[in-house]
Amino acid sequence: MVGLCASDGSLSVHACLLACRASALWQRFGGRQVLLEDVSLESLHDFVAYLYCERLPWDQVSSPRLVQRIEALKRTALSLEVLPLARLCAAWLFMHGGARYRCESAVVIRVSDFEVDRIVGLLTGDALTSGIFTRRGK
Repeated sequence: MVGLCASDGSLSVHACLLACRASALWQRFGGRQVLLEDVSLESLHDFVAYLYCERLPWDQVSSPRLVQRIEALKRTALSLEVLPLARLCAAWLFMHGGARYRCESAVVIRVSDFEVDRIVGLLTGDALTSGIFTRRGK
């Protein structure tokens, strides 16, 4: 187990999960306790939920702070170099956050990274039928 320490708490995560799903983080810290000073415990919970089961904040019951949670999760994903998660958050903010996020999200989401129908499918809960989680052969 690896300890991930946020600014206001900590979580333990299986080392093999970090090695597979957050390899840049794993390579940087290599199994030691990791101090993430700019990350809140709530954002760390959301990050770990994504790593373990691809659950995202908008999959759960709506909260009044959903936009703030997704902004924080995107910052966490970018700082820990988990770019697929950062792109998903940027896409959600782009679709639901209004004009404020249009330019910022365009930097994170390149048109070549996603097909529009896959983003919309993911954000509307049709992720399995959109094929976004289909694994490709090596």
